[in-house]
Amino acid sequence: MTTITTRTFTQASSEVNEEDIDDKNDIDTEESSDDDNDDDDDVVDYTSTTIANLPPPAKAILDMIKDCKSLVKYVKKANLNRELQLEREKQNINNSINGEDPPYTTNNSRSPPEAAAAEDQLQYGRKTNCFPRSVSNFSCLLLDLVVLWKNVLKEVQVGNSPSLHCVLPCITYLREQMINGEKKERGGMKFFYKRAIQLLDNMFKLEDDHIRASFLHPNYKQLRGATKTQIKSCHAYCRGLVLPDTTGDDPVISDKDVCEPPSKKSKFMLQLMDKNEIVKEPGMNEIDRYNALTVEEEYTNPLTFWQQQHIQLAYPTLYRLAKRTFAVPCSSAAVERQFSAA
Repeated sequence: MTTITTRTFTQASSEVNEEDIDDKNDIDTEESSDDDNDDDDDVVDYTSTTIANLPPPAKAILDMIKDCKSLVKYVKKANLNRELQLEREKQNINNSINGEDPPYTTNNSRSPPEAAAAEDQLQYGRKTNCFPRSVSNFSCLLLDLVVLWKNVLKEVQVGNSPSLHCVLPCITYLREQMINGEKKERGGMKFFYKRAIQLLDNMFKLEDDHIRASFLHPNYKQLRGATKTQIKSCHAYCRGLVLPDTTGDDPVISDKDVCEPPSKKSKFMLQLMDKNEIVKEPGMNEIDRYNALTVEEEYTNPLTFWQQQHIQLAYPTLYRLAKRTFAVPCSSAAVERQFSAA
């Protein structure tokens, strides 16, 4: 018996947009290439990849960025930047009055005038064929990737307070976001997320000072993102600094809190009586009490927390360690003034 195979060729009608067909073909190609690349993730070193040996989807994104230079030139000539700037200033003023944060310039958060101007830019690019048809999608994906690093840079550079404690939470935030993006994206964007993950692991090494600084910040003392070995090492180092006389579970009482004179010594005969020995269970030391502390207030500067008098009395060893950790040479004078008796 002979099997006859028939093939049907479908031609797209004039009503179907050719851009959608091309984008669908690109997606199918990217998905098939992703399945092949996922098996080689353990052996591929994305940090040493050069432009010459880039995969085609990733190289297409780089070419798209280069081609957008002509679009930027058009935007400047058409004075669209000024229109967007004026509209953004109005929107920022309204947001500041309402107490809202300024939105990011993505397609999901553009106002109608901004969206119209952006659409004019995209229409010009499509007519002149100066960049791929899927540039709007790629631009949004690139913005989603770049805004993660912008959040970290903004947090580290703001103010003049110590920022050593920001290393662990910021790297943890970036690593989690990159892993989520690598799982969600495909094609060229997937390559950039994988490369960013490997660069984070290779370029940023968490030292003991970084872990210790995060532990001494009341809002990051749980050390989320650190390994169990790093957490145990940090706690062991701090326990080694605790003096024997400060290891008890009795609260620290200042002289002004003592209202009664000390009790008199026992009589001679009372000392000769049989006494039942009371076995005292080992209480929580200073490190355990600090770990169990519930902090409701959010501190942008850890020194603000440690300069409180009751905190210094409750955690004398950690207070001195925090002072030594956050007192870097460029700001030692300011730190000393905060903790000075005068």
